[in-house]
Amino acid sequence: MKALNPKKIVASLLLVLFLAPACSTTSRPIVATKKPPMYKRPDKAESNLSHSPAKKIVVNGIKNFKDEKFDNAEWQFEEAINLDPDYGPAYYWLARTRFKFDKVQKALVLLEKAESLLDSSQTWLRRIDSFREFLLEKL
Repeated sequence: MKALNPKKIVASLLLVLFLAPACSTTSRPIVATKKPPMYKRPDKAESNLSHSPAKKIVVNGIKNFKDEKFDNAEWQFEEAINLDPDYGPAYYWLARTRFKFDKVQKALVLLEKAESLLDSSQTWLRRIDSFREFLLEKL
């Protein structure tokens, strides 16, 4: 009987280990990432434009908020603020989300920031005042 060569055995096993997954007919599940792709921060002059990348993130955050996915919504509003610190709606929606986590004081601080950024819009100011009154009743 011929003796087995250990080097050939190891090489054969390695070949099987590397080729077996490539030949497999079962597919691996795709793992989705929680974070959207990063965007370049806009200049201050661009920050108030409606095509701001922060706006797109806030729109997705609002969808998550309405679907009661508050963790995802909170993350998206924070990401929008990191991307564009002058985008007021992100602060408003983050305040709404913080309220859902019973963080009323933090929500009030965020509303102040939203108000300072959105003070030229009567629609936003009414919305902010209404939510502030609601929060103050909860204290």
